Amino acid sequence: MNKFGKSLDDIFKIKKNFLTENNSLLVNQNEIARVYNMQPEREFCVVCGKKLDRNVCFESHNVKYCICAVCGHVNGIHMDTKEFADKVYIQQDYGKNYRAEHTQYQERIEKIYKPKVDFLIEALGGGMLKTVCF
Repeated sequence: MNKFGKSLDDIFKIKKNFLTENNSLLVNQNEIARVYNMQPEREFCVVCGKKLDRNVCFESHNVKYCICAVCGHVNGIHMDTKEFADKVYIQQDYGKNYRAEHTQYQERIEKIYKPKVDFLIEALGGGMLKTVCF
C-alpha cells in the first residue's frame, strides 16, 4: 500500500492565500466561531448518537470540541443550527470556496481530495467502498 501524502508544492500553491490574507481570514474565522458559539450546546454525538462526555474536550480557534468516548468522533460542542448555516453559508457565502466555478476548486479536487479517496479505497481494501464512491 502506498503511504498517503500530498506534494508540499501543490498544497502551497493552493493555500498561499493563507499567508497573504491571514488577517482577513482570521477575522472571518473568528466571526464564524462567534456565531457558532451562540448556538445551543450539543448533547449527543453527531455520528453515533451517544451522550457526549464534556471531560474529553479541547479548544481551537475559539471553538470547543468534545471527542465521543464511544466512536471517537470529534464533535463541536454547539449544534449546527439552521441559523448558523444561513449566517455562514448564505449571508457570508463561505460556500464559495467549494463551488465548481471557484478558481481553486478543481485544483483542490485533483491535488487533495482525489488522492485522499484513492488512499482510503486502497487502505480499506477497495471492493465495495470503490463501488460506493464512484
